[in-house]
Amino acid sequence: MPIISNTTAELNKFTYYFSISSSLFIFSIGIIGNILNIIIFTSLKTFRKNPCAFCLLLLSISDSGFLVFSTVTSTFRDLFQQFSDINTVLFCKISIFFAQTFALFSHSILCLTVIDQYLSTSKIQRRNAISFKHVQWFIPILVCLCILHGFPFFIYYDEQIIPGTSVSQCRILDTNGTFAKYLYFGVPVVAILLPVSIMTTFALLSLRNIRSMAKQRVPIIRLRIEQQITSMVLTKIFSVYISVVPFLLFYLIRNVILRNTNNLLIQQELFIASRLFNFLLYVNYAVNKTLNLNIIDFFVFNLYF
Repeated sequence: MPIISNTTAELNKFTYYFSISSSLFIFSIGIIGNILNIIIFTSLKTFRKNPCAFCLLLLSISDSGFLVFSTVTSTFRDLFQQFSDINTVLFCKISIFFAQTFALFSHSILCLTVIDQYLSTSKIQRRNAISFKHVQWFIPILVCLCILHGFPFFIYYDEQIIPGTSVSQCRILDTNGTFAKYLYFGVPVVAILLPVSIMTTFALLSLRNIRSMAKQRVPIIRLRIEQQITSMVLTKIFSVYISVVPFLLFYLIRNVILRNTNNLLIQQELFIASRLFNFLLYVNYAVNKTLNLNIIDFFVFNLYF
């Protein structure tokens, strides 16, 4: 038993330092990539009047917000918890509230982007399926809905000590209440499964439309723009599959185990594993949706035409 305890303590120490260093690394890379996206979408004339590109601009801003309030606040919480007696409850509540709000907003905006791209590529002549005017009144409504989604996390989440350790974790207070049931079953569907299904369906349809456009008499400028935007969207969706979906599977498995066991060792191991899967989740919001090759192509294409 002491050997197991020592091993767990060493793993916990490793994941602690890994969590801090990886969070700061992901934050740095993600912020740089998102800033590049924002510069591209606000500077190039090609994308200024494109609602789909405007949605991608909002997506980059939202992803940046998620990185700030998930990686940075969690890092400060870990540091303050380790080196001082500062109460980290506020860090817990702020982090989980904004992380949930920005995450749902990002997924919702991506769904809107994919749907608009599909409808726009369904016509030979470019037609903005979702106009700027529609976006202007829809975004505030979406923001309010996302805030309502995140507010219960601010109320019901708190910093709690992991049994058998001196380490605390930001988690739900009442594991048997109404919100806990929504957390275990509703959140995976609303925040991940439903958006991923919409993204996948309309992304594949958009890709099919792009291939059909290549065989028709479509202006080269229009075709290149549609190809680039579709490429960005597919890159983002791919990152969702390799980061968010595995995190969801672990999230569901962890909740089932925690609801059916009081084994302290298992709880400690799940806590360690959750830090590693959090890192995987952060990768999704740090993915540069344009990629270096696309960035160069955008500027060359814009200057040439």
